[in-house]
Amino acid sequence: MRNLYALVVTGAVMVALLGTIGVLAFNRVMQSDVSRKLMHTSLVFMLLWPFYEDSPYSRFCAASLIAGISLYFAAVGLGFFKDHLKLTIAATRTGRPKDLLKGPVLYGLVHTAVTAIYWRDSPVGIMSLCALCGGDGLAVFGGLLGRILGLPWTLPWNSKKSWAGSIAFLLGSFYTSVPLMTLFVDRGFFHLEAHQLLRGCAICSAVGMLVESLPILEYDNLTVPAAVAFTSQLVMSSAASS
Repeated sequence: MRNLYALVVTGAVMVALLGTIGVLAFNRVMQSDVSRKLMHTSLVFMLLWPFYEDSPYSRFCAASLIAGISLYFAAVGLGFFKDHLKLTIAATRTGRPKDLLKGPVLYGLVHTAVTAIYWRDSPVGIMSLCALCGGDGLAVFGGLLGRILGLPWTLPWNSKKSWAGSIAFLLGSFYTSVPLMTLFVDRGFFHLEAHQLLRGCAICSAVGMLVESLPILEYDNLTVPAAVAFTSQLVMSSAASS
């Protein structure tokens, strides 16, 4: 029952949050560039992970929520039913339902896999999702801010990315992962010394920033968490299990 309560609360919060973003984007109150990244920065469901019970099935219960949202996107993208939550415009660059089958569905599947595989017992999954949500989500805001301030300096190896966006990724990933990692350490899910936690978050955020800056826009929802998971496995996982 505890898992059911946690799932219901998390689902209600996520639907309310995504629904609000969807309505704002649908009514043109918010640009799609902003709404897409606000959906990326939705780390609320991770904050509620500690409320799930200590059971082998808890991770799959939590993962089922993200899987359900991904299935909703897939069903809308395939034309099975209309987008009643008005998330198509908010989640895609073009506002076309078929584009939900690209980034948003892949994003959701990565979330589902990371949650089910690593869960709250390992810093690897938490770091991967913080890079994908906090880092990649805030990178676009850094790019927008850079253009507003007249700092459109692009990266030498990718003209579609800017230094401001990459720095925003680094800061977003680091400053979301540190408090979340601290939360799970304090709750006793795994152990990391303060210097190990800070060093690991910094290294993984830097790796994520580098991978996100590469000219592979269609696949960064996969390459960023994969690279960060590999790095955090090397620099944090062994320390957490010791």
